[in-house]
Amino acid sequence: MKTILFTMTALFMLSANSAQAQVTIGSLAEPQSFSILELEGGGARGLRLPQLDSDQRDALDFTGHETEALGLQIFNTDTECVETWNGVEWIQACYNNTPTPVPSPLSAVSCGITNTDATVFTAKADPAAVKYEFYDNGTPQGKQTSNVFDFKTTRTVSEITVKYYYPPAFLKPKMLPVAGSSSWKYGESNTPTTVTIPDLQWSETEITQAQFEAVFTDRGGLAYSAGGNNFACSTNPNYAPSSSKPAEMISWYDAIAYCNKLSAMEGKELCYAVSGVSDWLNLKYTDIPGNSTNNANWDAATCNFTKNGYRLPTSSEWEYAARGGSVRTADYTYSGSSTIGDVAWYWGDIDQTSGNTGYGTHPVGGLKDNELGLYDMSGNVWEWCWNWYDETFPQATPTGSTASTGSSYRVLRGGSWLDDASNCRVSNRGYNYPYSRLNRYGFRVVCR
Repeated sequence: MKTILFTMTALFMLSANSAQAQVTIGSLAEPQSFSILELEGGGARGLRLPQLDSDQRDALDFTGHETEALGLQIFNTDTECVETWNGVEWIQACYNNTPTPVPSPLSAVSCGITNTDATVFTAKADPAAVKYEFYDNGTPQGKQTSNVFDFKTTRTVSEITVKYYYPPAFLKPKMLPVAGSSSWKYGESNTPTTVTIPDLQWSETEITQAQFEAVFTDRGGLAYSAGGNNFACSTNPNYAPSSSKPAEMISWYDAIAYCNKLSAMEGKELCYAVSGVSDWLNLKYTDIPGNSTNNANWDAATCNFTKNGYRLPTSSEWEYAARGGSVRTADYTYSGSSTIGDVAWYWGDIDQTSGNTGYGTHPVGGLKDNELGLYDMSGNVWEWCWNWYDETFPQATPTGSTASTGSSYRVLRGGSWLDDASNCRVSNRGYNYPYSRLNRYGFRVVCR
């Protein structure tokens, strides 16, 4: 246990305008100093330590200093909550009144674990992970910052799994405000359709593996298998489970399910309604249709565009944002540039040999953004939109509120790592069945 040492001098040094005092955490032999951050609000004031995770919080020992510690505050990075010590326990005050904090640990996975000898095992390193936790036949060995663990006794790879821990902010989409337009001409053709684009928040990047799996934890650590359209541990050496690469193998059903479940987790209004699905908060990935049968209810999904929860953009909203919205500076071929290599991971610009480091998707945000600060709107993965596909262009219903008669496909935009440059143009539209899960399909979200 770490002992937290207080002095009356330190307590009285903190004033309404001062945040420079010091408090020492640790034993006398091994003190650790942290700057004190000014507390929010009026009334009673105290000390707030920098951001700590639950383990660091639990290591604090107030024995003999109960009075001085009363009212001490921390920001717990595991729960994304401000916590206050009331003399007996930590009391939480979570931001946004979130009923269910997004979990930092994802489900244990066995992908990519190797051993250098019979006792030492290595998990694929993920630069975004802050901690790893190895499991021996389901028994946790404790969280650590290293991706290497020595079990001291002989083990086999089949007995070992690992959990990856991430900062809460890494597991939520970062949203950027994008101003709309009351008279945007959708289609950039000789006969464009004038549509109204609402003010929206847009996810800065495509939804990542980590973000998707934080919501659907029963899909943890899965990637596309080169042997077919199924899930398996990836052999790609550039893939770490639940990494910052875009979520792939995503169907349209998966995408709207993510939107509704994340909205429920954050206490937002739900945009989508699917007959037979009411408890979105507890929906599992395995509850989502994965093939062409028994999908009538999901195909008949409706969207309430007035709600403040997460949803897919319509095709017209997507193209408006991809072209730079109201701050557009040029008629770029791709999103943010007419030189595709500046802004897009695409087939002609990667190592095309399966299994090599450059093959497949790439971490989001690795290339130049467009005028709105949005990344990867060309290339990396195709992005699902709300609309049913209509061969008429511009579409007769640009808001996407009505299905085209006889249409069986939903719209995809932006191209992917497996497409040539022509498919990554902002004007190009793709389409596929809404249940399709391919290694080049992903999505991004919007909300009010």
